[in-house]
Amino acid sequence: MSRDGNGNYTRVPGSGYPNGTTADGPEVDAEMNDIATALTQSLSKDGQTVPTANLPMGGYRHTNVDDAASRTDYARAAQVQDCALSTLSSVSGADTITATAPLSMTAYVAGQEFSFVSAGANTGAVTLNINSIGAKDVTKRGTTALDAGDIPSGAVVVVQYDGTRFQVVSTVGDSDAVKLTGAQTIADVKTFSSSPVMPGNASTALQAVPKQQLDAETTARGVAISAAVSPATLAPTLLVSLGSVGMSGTSQQLTGVPSWALRVECELVGVGTNGTDLFGIQVADAGVWATSGYSGSVSQGATAAALSTGFTVSPDTASGNTWTGRFTLERSNAADTTWICTGLFARTSGFGAIRHVVGQITVSALNNVRVALYGGASTFNAGTFRAKAGA
Repeated sequence: MSRDGNGNYTRVPGSGYPNGTTADGPEVDAEMNDIATALTQSLSKDGQTVPTANLPMGGYRHTNVDDAASRTDYARAAQVQDCALSTLSSVSGADTITATAPLSMTAYVAGQEFSFVSAGANTGAVTLNINSIGAKDVTKRGTTALDAGDIPSGAVVVVQYDGTRFQVVSTVGDSDAVKLTGAQTIADVKTFSSSPVMPGNASTALQAVPKQQLDAETTARGVAISAAVSPATLAPTLLVSLGSVGMSGTSQQLTGVPSWALRVECELVGVGTNGTDLFGIQVADAGVWATSGYSGSVSQGATAAALSTGFTVSPDTASGNTWTGRFTLERSNAADTTWICTGLFARTSGFGAIRHVVGQITVSALNNVRVALYGGASTFNAGTFRAKAGA
């Protein structure tokens, strides 16, 4: 019965040879045949016998085994760990790549994965031929052909056969992937889940500008623009309107003469009263109206009258007369407190009489101007007062 099914060998029942007895031939033959059968069922160490069933190892392992040499051998652990069974050798070509697999193979099988070190940078579409089985397209992301530069020279490339083609499963060399280092041209729109962080300020026209640089330049430009359009800068070329007001009552004022102003223009258009009181332009010194301190004269032909209460339009007037003209007050610089006034007016009611005015006044901070009656018996009943200030 040789082995009992559990690997135990049991001698033929009834066999036994006591000392001093003669062995019976058939009994000896039966036991020898049983031993021969048991030996035949055993594995010889030189590989002459072949297992006829699975061999349970009982938690043990084969040790000191050699490398697998064919696809039907089991692999040595070192071969698996070192990827020796899937690393191609003798790689040549950049676009038409040929290589040798470590084990002999006659066909590609879906799921096979290989790696190799490229022999050169590809310039376009790529094919791979392993062990002369046949060239197959190498693609990315399914069926997309490789672009030039997708496989750099010397790059480790991992491909997997999908049953029709080899797909690149490594990201190294994918020209469509955003690289961490080196120059790269990125096509199409890329959406970031968070704001990218720039390593420093842009130095060329096509570089992305970090917010800190943009903020700094915006601030600097704002300062420059503010300086460029500041009153002090624009004073030499700018006249700012103080507004316009219709004449009524005993006076009308316009406020807001800038402190930097070197020139104030006061225009009266068709201004008239219902009486004979004289009127003219008065200025405010830091908000306080100056009703005296004016010097100079107003002329009517060969006749002139001194100024005192203001810059007078005419030394005489009558009810119903209207006057149109301009007073111009000027000083030499922003620190000057003396204002020179020149004026020219014409009577616009009836045949016009011309009036000339030249005078001055000293004030520390001229900030308002007004047209005012010097007496209290009349009121304005016609005309417009407007003014502007600047250079």
